[in-house]
Amino acid sequence: MEFVQILGGLLNPTGGYLHVKKPRSFVFQNPDHQKQRVAIAGDLADACKVLLLDELTSFLDENDQVGVIRAVKSCLASSIGTTALWVTCRLEELEYADGAVYMEDGRVVLQADDNST
Repeated sequence: MEFVQILGGLLNPTGGYLHVKKPRSFVFQNPDHQKQRVAIAGDLADACKVLLLDELTSFLDENDQVGVIRAVKSCLASSIGTTALWVTCRLEELEYADGAVYMEDGRVVLQADDNST
């Protein structure tokens, strides 16, 4: 969670260097997936370049999880130059990712792109 907060500008890093294109937006988990969709759509309408998505599907059942993931993919497909960083503990969501990074204790342990996932 701290990593995403640093990326979103909510926390300052204690070391190293980080650059994230602006404008950037942060969408937190919410048990009402309709509110999540509205938040994501609003961020994209504001010409967001980096969309930080933190555990969006954590409160949702399987059908709603897939619905939120598809909504994000659809929004991104129609938004030129926007990157989404999706933080999740659900490995099954990797099916929808263009790439993935696995981190432990703030360090990258494994990285894969869409050609190797």
